[in-house]
Amino acid sequence: MTDSKYYNFFNKFSFYLIVVFIFFHLLNHLFLMISINEHINFMETIRLVYRNVFIEIILILSFLFQLFITIKKLWNERQLKKTIIEKFVFFSKIYIVYFLINHIFAILIGRIIFKLDTNIYFALSGVQIKPFSYYFIIYYFFAIISLFLIVSKGKNIFLFYLINILGFIFACFLIYIFQEGFYPIKIPDEYINIYKF
Repeated sequence: MTDSKYYNFFNKFSFYLIVVFIFFHLLNHLFLMISINEHINFMETIRLVYRNVFIEIILILSFLFQLFITIKKLWNERQLKKTIIEKFVFFSKIYIVYFLINHIFAILIGRIIFKLDTNIYFALSGVQIKPFSYYFIIYYFFAIISLFLIVSKGKNIFLFYLINILGFIFACFLIYIFQEGFYPIKIPDEYINIYKF
């Protein structure tokens, strides 16, 4: 294959790999409706695949590759005229880039520096401990809203609104659970200690 074919192949491959990963990641969060344990059990099952060293390296490289491509596209599109919806999608992409860079970095810090299992408690600790919760509630909420808005791009008006309504419901649902809306959540001390200075 020529260089352009290798590029196009990895572009498509990395994109669809990330799509599959995000699908299972969001599906995993739905298990929170049942219990934390069900969520963690499902997570441990899918981790058998994506925590394989070889697959995890490919996944991280795929995220980095897609982030690079997206940043490049955003820079090239920054001065183009856009409709209101196109502007929403444009800024959603910027936010997702910020979120993913921050998220990947935080997970690596959690695993390498703090020696923690970066499971749901890693996320919950930030959402529940004030004043950090004021940032993390917005951080997760807009990540989901932005993701669904990007997915809805180019769809007909019915699908556009349907996808974004579902995104809003899912975002509210997740924050509600994170705030102990369904059941009390006891966060282990090792996760709480991250935010103690």
